[in-house]
Amino acid sequence: ARDLAAYLADRGRRYPANGYLMTFTTNHDQNSWNGSDTERYGDGFKAFAVLAATLPGMPLIYGGQEGVLDKRLKFFEKDVIDWKGFPLEGFYTGLARLKRANRALWNGASGGGLDRLQTGNDTVFAYRRSKRGDVVTVAVNLSASPQTYRIGAGPQVPLAPWGYTITVRHPARAAARAARPTTAAGSGRAQAPSAMKERTGAVVPGST
Repeated sequence: ARDLAAYLADRGRRYPANGYLMTFTTNHDQNSWNGSDTERYGDGFKAFAVLAATLPGMPLIYGGQEGVLDKRLKFFEKDVIDWKGFPLEGFYTGLARLKRANRALWNGASGGGLDRLQTGNDTVFAYRRSKRGDVVTVAVNLSASPQTYRIGAGPQVPLAPWGYTITVRHPARAAARAARPTTAAGSGRAQAPSAMKERTGAVVPGST
């Protein structure tokens, strides 16, 4: 976690806030010359994919990742990808939708900054990004052992090996919707704002 924090601090000094830096766990060069996700990250590849999708930058999804690409593709020859029925299609689709739906995760100056959160555990890296009422909080266990962490006065939260949590809140949107009366389906009557229920937070746990 310390190495990641140092890297992000250095990147912040080198590049402007409105820059679009590409973030990824693999691409054609990395895969062919340095190894596949599973070869380089082992069981932790999904944890690093979460970081790539939620830290500032433009995330890249490389061909074959949806199928758990576990081999080095030949660089100068045709090489067929075994998609294995797309077992990680939902995982990567979910990350893409998360980024698109939350201003906090948008690119460059359109997105939120990065506020690192203290967790009381050097192996758990946590941060929050906020923009125009959208708040996304991420915590990632960067180890192969179970861990717990706490943010502020909050409760102790357990994380599986290489596990993560993503918390999404839209308080501004919830307040705006609650202030508008709506019509209950099939009743023809206005529904009082106090009777409306708005989901303002969702925790998405994950593990390998």
